[in-house]
Amino acid sequence: MKKRILLPLLALVVLAGVVIGGKAWLDERERKAQYQARREMETRLEAVCESEGVAEAAAYPSARDLHPVLYVKQTTVGFRANFSGYRTPEGWGPQTLADAELVACIVEDQVELQRCSYTLEDGRKGTIIRVQYQTAVTLRAAQTGEVIAANEFTGGIPRECSDQETFKDNKLTRSLGGTRPDEAIAEWLRTYVEP
Repeated sequence: MKKRILLPLLALVVLAGVVIGGKAWLDERERKAQYQARREMETRLEAVCESEGVAEAAAYPSARDLHPVLYVKQTTVGFRANFSGYRTPEGWGPQTLADAELVACIVEDQVELQRCSYTLEDGRKGTIIRVQYQTAVTLRAAQTGEVIAANEFTGGIPRECSDQETFKDNKLTRSLGGTRPDEAIAEWLRTYVEP
């Protein structure tokens, strides 16, 4: 009698596992496909910072209430959309290539304000370099590469050097940066993104 009950119950448990596992596999596959599509869009739009338009992008200005913009930053290997630092404000980013109207090309520089020298307990010398971000932003039309506007922004001033500083992992030089001018950039772009 127990075998008759246990076999159907075991079959249900196995079936539930297959369904749940299959759904998780499909969800993961969908997530990877979305990531790949987003990365392809970003890669295409990175070229706009080199003044190459992307024909599949939306015309700027469109009749829409929002003109989607992608932030792209200059790196040592060219312009990249996936980077640390500046972030496109919530709701401003394009979902697809056909949505993209604007590309904000960000070129960041660090201006050295001060060097502070320290002697460590073991006699080695350590240095703190205080830097301030200077950021140039060129706003381009995604479809044509045409420059819409350009501006320069200065970030916040970093804290002063302390009497004592900590140097970790045998790194004897540390950079101490102020804040990036994220908010000022977003405020300036708002005129073009949310007319």
